[in-house]
Amino acid sequence: MKVMTIAGGELFENCYFAMDDTTGQVAVIDPGFWNQRLEDAIRQTGPQNIKMILLTHGHFDHIAGVAELQKETGATVYFPEKDRAFLTDPALNLINMMPTGTFASFIPDIYVKEGDVIHLGNTSFSVLETPGHTQGSCCYLTEEAIFTGDTLFFCSAGRTDFPTGSGTQLMASLKRLSGLPGDYSVYPGHEGATTLQYERAYNPYMAG
Repeated sequence: MKVMTIAGGELFENCYFAMDDTTGQVAVIDPGFWNQRLEDAIRQTGPQNIKMILLTHGHFDHIAGVAELQKETGATVYFPEKDRAFLTDPALNLINMMPTGTFASFIPDIYVKEGDVIHLGNTSFSVLETPGHTQGSCCYLTEEAIFTGDTLFFCSAGRTDFPTGSGTQLMASLKRLSGLPGDYSVYPGHEGATTLQYERAYNPYMAG
């Protein structure tokens, strides 16, 4: 699997293009904005090759570009079941905190939950529910990588002071990630990529 990172948006979030090595099919994770780099990546990849949009949680900075991307590609949209209310509530998705105050709405094709497995060519994305940042936050796990949204960052972790956030749940989710066997590349919702082994060793939120 090849991963391309595109950053942008009002909170400088990360959007990822994950390409299956065998088929060239692509999953886009957390398109929270729409900018020139994203448009260029779609053209370079080929819109017909973008098969799915995977969303880690319902905050606007991770979903605001979904409607436009879906229109351009026809990709299937996967969204966490437990964040369903975020789609229509600006106090939950936090868009009411921004000057724009709105983004284009969309309707997910499939709501995901713990244990779901999503297939992209020969690549499989397993859904891990990791509440804490929001009640429905999830990570997408492949054989070699984890897309962690706003659950796990480089030497840090997601905020828990927004609606439905929970520090207790977040610590349990981080403990769960720490306990996964082996090592993985970690692609978070903000800032740089890291590895699970590095975070086990140096992230104070994963200690113990």
